[in-house]
Amino acid sequence: MYLQEGSEAAAQMGTDIAEYNTHLGKFVRAFKANHTDLGTVTLFDTHPIFNVLLDEGETFGFVNVTGYCADYENGTPTLTYQVEGCAPASSYFWLNDLHPLFTVHNILAKAISTTLTSSG
Repeated sequence: MYLQEGSEAAAQMGTDIAEYNTHLGKFVRAFKANHTDLGTVTLFDTHPIFNVLLDEGETFGFVNVTGYCADYENGTPTLTYQVEGCAPASSYFWLNDLHPLFTVHNILAKAISTTLTSSG
């Protein structure tokens, strides 16, 4: 979506994300300080994973990391669903012009699980 809106919109999104992350970091530190009974509080940064997945999309089996198949934008009945004119659903990075596909969520879930397992 931000590619379509142009470089100014993409730059603003970068600024907005940085500001959000600053606030999130402050919130997590305050939460941790107010809940000393918790053993570990983890803030998971998805930015590096998204960068690798987008920069090395082919390595992860994505045929398209900048667009999506409109026939899949509201979900698909199976992980391997395919319609004529589109690659299989699982080979796209984006579900629609804003949300990543389940394949990306699966990779993030594995990374989060690994981080929680190793930090706990």
